[in-house]
Amino acid sequence: TCTSTTTTGCELLIYDISNPASPLFIGGADNGGSTDNNNSVFVSGKYAYVGKANNTGTCNATTTTGCELQIYDVSSPITPIFVGGADDGGAGLNSVFVMGRYAYLGRNSAAGNDFQIFDISNPASPLSIGGADPAVQVNSVFVSGRYAYVGDNGGTLRIYDVSNPYSPSQSST
Repeated sequence: TCTSTTTTGCELLIYDISNPASPLFIGGADNGGSTDNNNSVFVSGKYAYVGKANNTGTCNATTTTGCELQIYDVSSPITPIFVGGADDGGAGLNSVFVMGRYAYLGRNSAAGNDFQIFDISNPASPLSIGGADPAVQVNSVFVSGRYAYVGDNGGTLRIYDVSNPYSPSQSST
């Protein structure tokens, strides 16, 4: 069981790094499911957005089971609280990048829509709104301004115009 006194059972780990030479574990959370791999974490404001390996089950706002995207309120880092999540279709997430009200996700699949965009304005109920299919596994996503830079496991950097997050368009490779 995950507690603020032990890392046992905690897949999301929070450390006080005010002294970089001696990081201090202060809290964590159990991400649930049958696979305990967190592949990506992005913190924005009071939330930590976790991209998880394939997580079987049905995702909902009360349990992490089945949620490859997991959102935690970390305003009290000693006791992070799961507030919501989303199922990415079962592939698992390699990358999470958050900007404003959107989470940009890279999926661990080449089976379609592997660059996904979610509206996270309501963290308890993230909503899939757009994406693109580069036809390969997406390993990394970075967003700056109106462009998303998407790295895939084929060694290609793809640039998408995400000014309309409902319909991103590839600008170049």
